[in-house]
Amino acid sequence: MPTFVFSSGINISEAEKFINENLEQEKTVLIDSAGLNYPNFQFDGDFYHPLSHHSKSQNFSNPLWEKFNLESFKTDPQKKEIYFQKISFKNTP
Repeated sequence: MPTFVFSSGINISEAEKFINENLEQEKTVLIDSAGLNYPNFQFDGDFYHPLSHHSKSQNFSNPLWEKFNLESFKTDPQKKEIYFQKISFKNTP
């Protein structure tokens, strides 16, 4: 499964391209709560953090999420702050 990891210095246009290419191929595209809320701290070497313990940084990816629909996909029943959102194309009028 193709994976796109947000990390410091990420190019938002590359993220948008990745999302568009996978949606056009009718693949399911998901993002977790860390990717939405803590994109600078999601990936650390070979370890993937489901949630960051750092204080919330300014979310540079917000303009990207305004271009797509996000809908609830799965939430950890024990820890509601851990969840996945499904990304889809916005319906055009």
